[in-house]
Amino acid sequence: MLRVLLCLSIQFLPILSIFGIETLGTLQSAGVQGNLTCNGAPYSHARIKMWEVDIGPIPDDLWMETFSDSQGFFKVQGNESETGWIDPKISIFHDCNDETVECLRKLTIVVPREYITQNSATPEKYFDIGTINLGAKFTTSDDHDCSN
Repeated sequence: MLRVLLCLSIQFLPILSIFGIETLGTLQSAGVQGNLTCNGAPYSHARIKMWEVDIGPIPDDLWMETFSDSQGFFKVQGNESETGWIDPKISIFHDCNDETVECLRKLTIVVPREYITQNSATPEKYFDIGTINLGAKFTTSDDHDCSN
């Protein structure tokens, strides 16, 4: 009987998660804030997406999307229940120093584990990336993305 219940539980977990019903894991949250410039001037309207990275064939979860304001400031946050640690990141899409290229430049920043809050939908502290000059060339995570 226990084996049958266990098998049924495992079969229905994906269905429950489709409907947003959290079945396992610890609620965790993270947030990122910062200022964006382009060659020293505030960079408004950069698209910022916050993701929770999943492994394997499971697509990453988009937590939040926003744009930098007229002063270049942005703030994003998200939360999710996971059995292990969440792996949040942000992607910044812009065309600073790249206006003639059709696709946007993309800069990806991983949120350090010490900025992940356990057992709360709201982060206790935000990862402050400070001021980033998007005019710089970032060799490790700077690429182009035509889908954003």
